[in-house]
Amino acid sequence: KVQYRGQRKWYQHKPEPVIDSHDITLLWDTQVQTDRTVIANKPDIILKNKKQKHCLLIDVAIPSDYNLIQKVAEKKLKYKDLQIEIQRMWSMKTSVVPIVIGATGLTPKST
Repeated sequence: KVQYRGQRKWYQHKPEPVIDSHDITLLWDTQVQTDRTVIANKPDIILKNKKQKHCLLIDVAIPSDYNLIQKVAEKKLKYKDLQIEIQRMWSMKTSVVPIVIGATGLTPKST
């Protein structure tokens, strides 16, 4: 179980780069060292479930409402090489999860 120790005011909160528990590791804004060169190696959040051997690469975007679908595709493509490298290095099933919310709060159906 991971405990949240945040500030009362959201703008004062400074997340820890790594939160580790027995089954879960949460990496925030952390660059991933890979054996091969990967240009996009720093998603917003990496969630490693050691028990289920599954890793989520989460990247957040807030584009204009007209670019929601394009932004989802862009994020998936951007982290494809990192996804392949993490699967190979860590022997974990890895998924790219783009979280895209339009500037007015719209969300695409594909997320």
